[in-house]
Amino acid sequence: MTINEADPAQVQAVVKHVRDKVQVEGVKWPGGWPGKIEAAVIDAVFSIRANYGSPTNGVRAVVSRWQNHRGTEQVDDLKGPRG
Repeated sequence: MTINEADPAQVQAVVKHVRDKVQVEGVKWPGGWPGKIEAAVIDAVFSIRANYGSPTNGVRAVVSRWQNHRGTEQVDDLKGPRG
């Protein structure tokens, strides 16, 4: 049997088992960084095996500090402040 031929009852049994045994609560995605490529890159680097955190700690705080450092300059440009 291939994955395309999986029995729906078996798939549901696996899903139920994972939900019952692993008991992982879903984490709400905070929304990303649309139109802010620098912030997205910083987020990607600092997210590696890190606590994503809240707006005041973790990766989100790092991105916020970078954005405050850059001020009102364009933050959707990987060339950096000098161009």
